[in-house]
Amino acid sequence: MPTAKLDAQVGTYPLATQGWLILAVPTIFKQSHESLLEPPALQLRFRPEIGDAFDVQVTSVWLDAARLKETTPAFLKELTTKRAAGLLSQAVEKEAHLNQLTGAESKGFYFSLTDKAPEPGDYKYMSEGCFVTGEVMTVFTMLYRDATCPDCEQVLRMFSEAKSAKRKARSE
Repeated sequence: MPTAKLDAQVGTYPLATQGWLILAVPTIFKQSHESLLEPPALQLRFRPEIGDAFDVQVTSVWLDAARLKETTPAFLKELTTKRAAGLLSQAVEKEAHLNQLTGAESKGFYFSLTDKAPEPGDYKYMSEGCFVTGEVMTVFTMLYRDATCPDCEQVLRMFSEAKSAKRKARSE
């Protein structure tokens, strides 16, 4: 059964001078972000307002026309598959199942794994993936303590509903 959608506020995050990544961030999430000029990128982090049930790390990059053309669904699937394969030796699972992350503007993939030997205090579960929204490619890692993690469903919904906006060129 799908999780109920929580109250959200629109977060508009700048990617240098190119544009913005737009996310509907649940109001119960703490967030921090930093923009980078070269390459035009953004680093985001989301956590619960109270406690440490999850930790989401996000990097978004504005793609130039050539990179955008190369960033096909097949490319995203291969990138996610390779990343999952590299983590399987540390996971309970013997293979990683890829899930699609799809919304009106977002297209991508993610997988989830269980750490077979977490250190005390470490997160036991993780989901990781990538998606493209307009001209923005985003990669994310979501670490969490409870396998059922309702907040994680909200994070995936936030990513599937992501939008991007391009800055208008100034007329000279």
